[in-house]
Amino acid sequence: MHETIDQEIRRTTFAAGGIHGGMRLGIIGGGQLARMTALAAYQLGCDVAVLEKNNYSPAAVLAASSVVGDWNNLEALTRLAGSQRKSSTRSKR
Repeated sequence: MHETIDQEIRRTTFAAGGIHGGMRLGIIGGGQLARMTALAAYQLGCDVAVLEKNNYSPAAVLAASSVVGDWNNLEALTRLAGSQRKSSTRSKR
């Protein structure tokens, strides 16, 4: 069920003119707390990027971009900081 809600959130966010003001939020970790944070950020008009250790995390579904990699990996953190909207990248662990 949450996939349908996620699609509706993304559709209405981007249909309303997209991300406003160029604000970006990088979240390290993609669990349920990150998902709730991403949802609140979208409602405030922020572009969200997530760094998570696996491909399928609750927050990655809502994120405009996601990086798969270890949180202790400088390359992964750098990719998160420079990630672009609607992208997904992988980093070596």
